[in-house]
Amino acid sequence: MNESKIHLVKGNQMELVAEDRKKNPFKYFILDKMDDGIFWSLFGIARNKVSLEDINRICGNQATGEEVSFTEVANISEDRNNAAYFSSNGFVLQLRENVNSTLVQSQDRILKDRNNLNVHYALMGPDASWEKGEDYLSYEEGVRLLKVKAQKYQEGQLAEFKAGVKN
Repeated sequence: MNESKIHLVKGNQMELVAEDRKKNPFKYFILDKMDDGIFWSLFGIARNKVSLEDINRICGNQATGEEVSFTEVANISEDRNNAAYFSSNGFVLQLRENVNSTLVQSQDRILKDRNNLNVHYALMGPDASWEKGEDYLSYEEGVRLLKVKAQKYQEGQLAEFKAGVKN
């Protein structure tokens, strides 16, 4: 298995995460595969500062990490790479530019109407890439596509993990 990218510095958090990693290795298998920028979009902090509480909050507080959870971000900001919606396995719907090629600045406007036709989103994968046609989506279409891709990815990762455990 990959060496962990999560090295904690918060008091006893290192021990708590190490213990959780032993009990729930698949959760960390998924987290370790995420690009650092995607990780930042989900957690809002660097890997070396994340706590077990942070991990459980994003992973849906579920033990194994085998179920995908989804989160609508309350405050879209550049601090979290303009993430508007994400999955616990690293898919991020990111606010992009509007039709006039200017970044939408009005947080209130976005929160009241995420489906505004002048606002567009890009769907980023866990490796921080996106496919052609997935960089100019409406919010509704982006969320729908994110859920489909996140579920399919999760199934593939679970199969890969289980095959690796058997070998």
